[in-house]
Amino acid sequence: NWVVWSARQPLVSRLLGEQPLARAREALTEGHLDWAVLWGSLWESATGHTGLISDAEAWLKSAGGLESRQWSFIWEKLFGWMSTGQEANSLAEAAAGWLRENEFAVDWNFVFRPLAMRFPKRAPWDSALHLLDAFPSNRNWPYVFQAVADNAAAPGSDRWHRALLRGSEWLGSEETQETPEWSYVWRKLVELRAELPEKIRQGLLPLGYDWLAGREDRDQWSFVWQELVKLRAELPEKTAQGLLPLGYDWLAGREDRDQWSFVWQELVKLRAELPEKTAQGLLPLGYDWLAGREDRDQWSYVWQELVKLRAELPEKTAQALNPLARKWLERPGNADRGEWAFVWEECFRDGFRDVDFLAAGSGWVLRHPTLPHVYGTARDLLN
Repeated sequence: NWVVWSARQPLVSRLLGEQPLARAREALTEGHLDWAVLWGSLWESATGHTGLISDAEAWLKSAGGLESRQWSFIWEKLFGWMSTGQEANSLAEAAAGWLRENEFAVDWNFVFRPLAMRFPKRAPWDSALHLLDAFPSNRNWPYVFQAVADNAAAPGSDRWHRALLRGSEWLGSEETQETPEWSYVWRKLVELRAELPEKIRQGLLPLGYDWLAGREDRDQWSFVWQELVKLRAELPEKTAQGLLPLGYDWLAGREDRDQWSFVWQELVKLRAELPEKTAQGLLPLGYDWLAGREDRDQWSYVWQELVKLRAELPEKTAQALNPLARKWLERPGNADRGEWAFVWEECFRDGFRDVDFLAAGSGWVLRHPTLPHVYGTARDLLN
């Protein structure tokens, strides 16, 4: 705790008259029951410290470390920090050994995936393919599948294609369709569908469409829907025509879901393909969504879309957009958002010139001099 506190406020170590990190490292012996958790706290406070790196490397090789359920936790933090060099190579070798000795522990994929990405020649591909063939219910399966799918050259062409077929079989199981990872595997196979036999390839998109029904409250629903919308030309005509109204219906009652604005923006972009009454209701729906959601990441994007299309809004609604933006600009915390300048500039183009508004823009420029889009705001102010 002294290390954590002194990292936040250097005065602590000065008042103590010593270096808390050095004392903590001395006290944290390899056999400590909570070694991994405590080392993790030290690492958060002094990430990259050479002494902590050497402590972790020694622990990873120790008998206690190799038997600990926290081995992957320490390895992942260390491996993520080291980009190249001999130390990263040493960690890659250690990971390969751990993976072979711990097939297929719950956290197996947390070690396999980063290793496969950065050191594909070190990754135990035989183990990964064995997992895909023999253990479709294992929790690691979908994550390992994605790593294999992204590394066609590593396992060899024939075995890679066999892995893709295993993926298509996995999708068809009722059990896996209820897992959060189903959509990730489906999207990966859709991306690689040209590599699949024609019959399987043709069934992928309808399978995704069927999956949507009854799963509207699942976090991944909107991602599957958006992928299908993008590829709707490959769907049967009747199915493709039903996709956009399906998305419109999904919006109702889900305004506080993170993906609401993405579905709404997609529908706005394609509103010409919607029935006239539905299309006309989209923009007012976006305007209503803005109220009370000034803290949401997507607020400014919905607002900018409405500004761009204000000619299609009722006059009173269109006129209310700028006061809404002014309120958003003044909200504490929003000035740290990258899109703050874009909203300010839009208001500037609409004629805002009062001193408080200009001062807010000037203050923002001076506080964010290194952001690439600061120049547009500065230029407007200088003019």
